[in-house]
Amino acid sequence: MLDVTTVGSDLTPVQQAETIADLAAFLDEFGSTRAVRIKLQEQEGDIARLRRHVKRFLAFRAEDENAQDEPEKDANVGEIVENNAIETTEKDVDETMVDLDFFLKTYKSTRAVREKLATQRQRIEKLHRTIQSRKAATETK
Repeated sequence: MLDVTTVGSDLTPVQQAETIADLAAFLDEFGSTRAVRIKLQEQEGDIARLRRHVKRFLAFRAEDENAQDEPEKDANVGEIVENNAIETTEKDVDETMVDLDFFLKTYKSTRAVREKLATQRQRIEKLHRTIQSRKAATETK
């Protein structure tokens, strides 16, 4: 089990301040650090699905011209329920620290997580634009 008191203990004061600012941004935007992890996973899935879609368009395969979009796959990550309660329980703090530990081990900093989320959003938007332009080009033929 994770000792939550040791999470981030090796960070410099500057890194600690940056991490606190990033955590505040995560909580403001997503409501919880768990929701950030879920969003990262969802966006990775969206990117993979959209890349496959773009590859089908670029391949110009006859069998794919009549294929319909793939159904959305349930990522089994559950629903994110907004909780407006002001009271923070010990369990919530432990979960946040586990997520923080995950971010630091996986991405080396919380700032890298914020950058990853932004990059994923941009990639998704670009893939959507590519798909729309290919659809428009195909429809005009």
